[in-house]
Amino acid sequence: MSIQVLLSELARRGIQLSLVEGQIDVRAPKGALTPELRNELARGKEELLAVMRARAGGGERQLPQLVPDPAHRYEPFPLTDIQQAYWIGRSAAYDLGDISIHLYTELDAVGLDLERLERAWNAAVARHDMLRAVILPDGRQQILPEVPRYSIAVKDLRGRAASEVEAELAEARERLSHQVFQADQWPTFEVSATRMDGDRIRVHVSVDLLHVDGGSLLLLNQDWIQLYLNPDKALPPLELSYRDYVLAEQALHETELYRRSMDYWRERVKALPPAPELPLAKKPGSHGSTRFTRRDGRLSPELWSRVMARCTALGLTPSAVLMAAYAEVLAAWSRNPRLTLNVTLFNRLPLHPQVNSLLGDFTSMILLGVDGSVSEPLVSRVQRLQEQLWTDLEHRYVSGVQVLRELARYNGTEAGGMPVVFTSLLSLGAQGYRPPVTSWKALGEVAFSLTQTPQVWLDNQVFEEEGALVYHWDAVEALFPPGMLDAMFAAWNELLLRLATREEAWSELRAQRVLPPSEQLSAREALNATSAPIPDKSLPQLLAEQAALRPQHRAVVSSSKVLTYEELTRRAFHLGQRLASLGARTDAPVAVVMEKGWEQVVAVYAIHSAGAPYLPVDPEVPPERLRYLLQQGEVRLVLTQPQLDARLSWPEGVQRLLVEDGPVPEPVAPAALPRSNDLAYVLYTSGSTGLPKGVMIEHRSVVNRILDINTRFSVGPEDKALGLTALHHDLSVYDLFGVLAAGATLVIPDADKVKDPSHQAEWMAREGVTFWNSVPAFLEMLVDHLEQSPDAAVPSALRKVILAGDWIPVTLPERLRAKVPEVRIIASGGPTETTVWDIWYEVGAVDPAWPSIPYGKPLANARYHVLNELLEPCPVWVPGQLYIGGVGLARGYWRDAEKTRASFITHPRTGERLYKSGDLGRWLPDGNIEFLGRVDFQVKINGQRIELGEIETTLTQHPRVRNAIALVAGGEQGKKHLVAYVVADEQPKEPEKAETPAALDPAQGGGMGPSMLTDPVQRLEFKLAKRGVRKVEPGEEVVELPPPAIDESLYALRRSHREFPKPVTVEQLGRLLQSLVSIEAGGLSKYRYPSAGGLYPVRLYVSVEPGRVEGLPGGVYYHHPVQHRLVRVSGEALGQEIHAPANKAMAAQAAFTVFLVGHLEAIAPMYGPMAKDFCLLEAGYMGQLLMTESASCGIGLCGLGLVDAEAVRNRLGLGAEDVLVHSLLGGGVEVSNVLKPPAEEGGGAPRSLAEELRDFLRARLPGHMVPRLVLKDALPLTPNGKVDRKALLAEAVVSTVEEVYEAPTGNLESVLAEIVQQVLGLEQVSVTRNFFDLGANSRHVVQIHGKLRQALGMDIKVTDAFRYPSIRALAAHLGQAPQGESVTQKGRNRAEARLASRSRRQG
Repeated sequence: MSIQVLLSELARRGIQLSLVEGQIDVRAPKGALTPELRNELARGKEELLAVMRARAGGGERQLPQLVPDPAHRYEPFPLTDIQQAYWIGRSAAYDLGDISIHLYTELDAVGLDLERLERAWNAAVARHDMLRAVILPDGRQQILPEVPRYSIAVKDLRGRAASEVEAELAEARERLSHQVFQADQWPTFEVSATRMDGDRIRVHVSVDLLHVDGGSLLLLNQDWIQLYLNPDKALPPLELSYRDYVLAEQALHETELYRRSMDYWRERVKALPPAPELPLAKKPGSHGSTRFTRRDGRLSPELWSRVMARCTALGLTPSAVLMAAYAEVLAAWSRNPRLTLNVTLFNRLPLHPQVNSLLGDFTSMILLGVDGSVSEPLVSRVQRLQEQLWTDLEHRYVSGVQVLRELARYNGTEAGGMPVVFTSLLSLGAQGYRPPVTSWKALGEVAFSLTQTPQVWLDNQVFEEEGALVYHWDAVEALFPPGMLDAMFAAWNELLLRLATREEAWSELRAQRVLPPSEQLSAREALNATSAPIPDKSLPQLLAEQAALRPQHRAVVSSSKVLTYEELTRRAFHLGQRLASLGARTDAPVAVVMEKGWEQVVAVYAIHSAGAPYLPVDPEVPPERLRYLLQQGEVRLVLTQPQLDARLSWPEGVQRLLVEDGPVPEPVAPAALPRSNDLAYVLYTSGSTGLPKGVMIEHRSVVNRILDINTRFSVGPEDKALGLTALHHDLSVYDLFGVLAAGATLVIPDADKVKDPSHQAEWMAREGVTFWNSVPAFLEMLVDHLEQSPDAAVPSALRKVILAGDWIPVTLPERLRAKVPEVRIIASGGPTETTVWDIWYEVGAVDPAWPSIPYGKPLANARYHVLNELLEPCPVWVPGQLYIGGVGLARGYWRDAEKTRASFITHPRTGERLYKSGDLGRWLPDGNIEFLGRVDFQVKINGQRIELGEIETTLTQHPRVRNAIALVAGGEQGKKHLVAYVVADEQPKEPEKAETPAALDPAQGGGMGPSMLTDPVQRLEFKLAKRGVRKVEPGEEVVELPPPAIDESLYALRRSHREFPKPVTVEQLGRLLQSLVSIEAGGLSKYRYPSAGGLYPVRLYVSVEPGRVEGLPGGVYYHHPVQHRLVRVSGEALGQEIHAPANKAMAAQAAFTVFLVGHLEAIAPMYGPMAKDFCLLEAGYMGQLLMTESASCGIGLCGLGLVDAEAVRNRLGLGAEDVLVHSLLGGGVEVSNVLKPPAEEGGGAPRSLAEELRDFLRARLPGHMVPRLVLKDALPLTPNGKVDRKALLAEAVVSTVEEVYEAPTGNLESVLAEIVQQVLGLEQVSVTRNFFDLGANSRHVVQIHGKLRQALGMDIKVTDAFRYPSIRALAAHLGQAPQGESVTQKGRNRAEARLASRSRRQG
């Protein structure tokens, strides 16, 4: 037996070892020291002495000497770190802070003498100081020398009905189980009793644990029961007090031992993983009242003895085994198998012989890192865990609270908690404590027990009871999704049973030993049982079948041509013959480089009828990318259109064939029908190495999917589908093949109007379109158009909608149904690598509170798995990566075996071929999958899949770029945009953008009446009129003043900020609010700003966003102007929801929001109905003072005109006499930018690096992949030297390109600038900035188009805004620059002409 195992076994049996004059002193309970253990002690004596002497030399020998100080016993003394954390944490200002650390127990007894029990309790109170302790308001604690005699309250329920008794007992449990005592008032406990028939008594014991820990509770139970059973027996007196211990323990902080421990933990925290990332149903603090619930379990003495025997044989401690088993369960439900456990430590340092007889809080905690990602036997994992724990325990002299602070300091975050706890009471037997139930059995049986701790989510407590292992899980039930804790607890029970009954469970080579519940796995097997027959046909065969059935039925409709099924088949098969003669063959791609049109349909079927796959290329890609795609795809033949053939730059060695109108050829047979396992197409997607990947899809995969959809959606010859999607996007696959395989009609919009919703609506209404298939952004543009244009053509025939490729806004389905009530909407999805779609969710009623619309369930012959990084299935609610199997899987990536092997794997356990999607998702209890985004750096914006690595690689090819990182900024659906951070070898200094005041946004609403100006031209004219300046009338007397000596820096001090790129500290916020502090002057309060009557009725509240103000937890605070303190009134910040739409993006960046609230009761008695007016004046004075002072604090402020006042009122808990009078957003800014005046507007600056890089990217990447650029001197790094993407992501929201601001010239550019600023919520826009660089998406452009039409009264094409995506370019196009004003004048002339005509008719 190893020494560590021997020590563990001795501790388990309650046998204590100590060094007395250099020799081992053994103290053991009767019968505990067996002959076998005596022999082990004798054999290991020398090694035991060495270990104990080493421990004494390394620790106990250096501990401070404790000398009792009875003379000062009742003087105040400090709280320990853990006491202070519990005391502060019980405030409702903190998440889960509406409770205290507390124990409630119910004891059922028969014939109990309550008077005797009361005397025993009072004797225990007299013996133990900490039962008479309170916490003073200043945060110190004090032992009270005397307290009144405590009386046990008794409720007599004898003779009552059983139901009434149960109700009374339940009420008592409800009240006492979560009781919060006043810490500054004695007693901090309550003992009561309930009498019932049959001489039955229930004793209720409620104890605040601020002053006593788990070991102290066991000691208290023992003493109380001993005093009850033997009232005349005197317990040994205690000369030592807890005060003595605390002061001696604090002296330890000055020792070398403590400094060594602190050095250890400062290094250790760098390797600690996060707390278990468990799924939560609610954000902590947002669930209302905190209530803990308990789950109980036990392992019988027989089974527990088996576990202990295995522990002894393997050299493991039982606590370490249970801890490892707990970590296994947590890892299975955690997003990350690497996690940190909060291990409760009963840390009574041997400072005095009576330490183990004291009541007090001796607890600390060990932050124990666990790595559940390594494949190893359980024995090895426990050994690693045990060794780490022993090493940590050697440095237990630094409290766990202090370690948490060090962890927060290292991470640069607020000091948080580790909310998942493991508490083992197994070792307390070594200190002479009996288990709780054993003690209570002398009086009765424990009927109920529950503990709770502030800021703790889940606490697993284990102890021995009469030879059995007993465990409790106490948890905040409301935090977790329904059923999750039950599943976890069941998994814990099952794992313990396996360890007790199966020896191989200890040695199995696995990374994960806990799988989801069997019922969940069975449900998934059923969901994935999607096998269905697939016809052995290719895509041209399906077309030919429809052509034979309905030759004259319209197959394709466009504005330039209509193709029947017969004509389409003839043209396609005839062209296929020609392709075959030129060398087209199986698995050799033929490119299609075409604009949207009927020609694309002919082209792809022609290629298929030649036996070849098609490779679509967007004709708008830069020449370099076109060349790469054709070369990498080994393309020798290209089908294109005449207009493109003349315009594009083609690489050598590529033969081009034109698809154009002409006589319908005679029918011919297909040249070479493909087989079902031949390639149908090669479609290129963004690649992580900077080069796109060609996805190879076979005919069988496409046939499977389109026929499945046609069956599910009842698609037939009567349907007409609008073909919006570009050929190089895989949603077009269904348009081309699914629609025509059903005998339906494909309606193709004009190429230059694909993104024009008015064109779409007209086409749909005219052709009776029934089927829509697109990314959500296209449909949202259409719905926007229908909502904004009352006279728009409504596509009333629409019945079937499939949306895929991006997030679907949760409001979109109902908005569409408001226009087309009978429509059926499907949310679908799936990577290009799995053939168009492979998952499906029919959208019914949508709860606006949903984070997203569910992803759905697998389609025919598709299988979905949510796996963790160990490739094990994730339980319901737990995020994991989506792995997809089935017929739809691509063959791989064209000519890239390495990428194919990386993305298409064979599962090591099941042998199934799977596609590793890189998408995150989780199973929901109803069997649907919820999509959660991307795992890696691949993203989707407006339906376009983008690999950020491709952007980074392209940027670093520029000779002036040293490094580059690309990110996605903006989390709201539809508002994401690309940002690239660039470090250049030479970064030119560029002028700062000038600041202009923000215009009031009509879209904000907020009380705007019909008389308010909303027309952009009128608003601009009104602004330029400067009507706030009074006109000087002729003849008025004027007095000339001395010329002003203007200091422009003073004007710069008062400026509004809409971007807050830097964090704020609590010290900065305190300096800002210091300007509002009052002083005493002549017995009255004096402020730096005036107030009517000196009453100062306006109160300041500040809502602090979590993590945005260093040193200050998130929440809402009241600023006390006399004490200069922040009083927390709510544990949850108000967030962005209260802000007007145009201010939400700015609010997302801000650190805090200030609310100035007039308290009318403080002024109305003196000023009556004028009280609110005076509050408004005072708020103006306060706002001006804050704006002026903010510069010196490194804080920027922006006054707000509109917030949701009712929401603010409810969240602040304001009364009827409170009125919100003003609000400001605030955050950190560069001090240099605050203090210097805005830069002058104007051009003439040399071409910037940012402009040069944008042009460089546009020449090499598609437009949707060109990001906004931010130039930096260096990129932030994590401690291990990697680029800190999280830090950049936090900065990305507020980053702007440092480039020359160019102001509008002429009325047209001014009108356009005002509109763009309104739609994008920006303060100013340079006329040369690309709309999409500013974060615009297709929907924004449609909104710009609509407002522009209203402002100018002209019929402007929406596609113009896409083709000329900057203010200057669009103005030049519309006005034929430089006569930009003529367009505006035309609009005005039209309006004047209409008015004149109306006047003539009325006259």
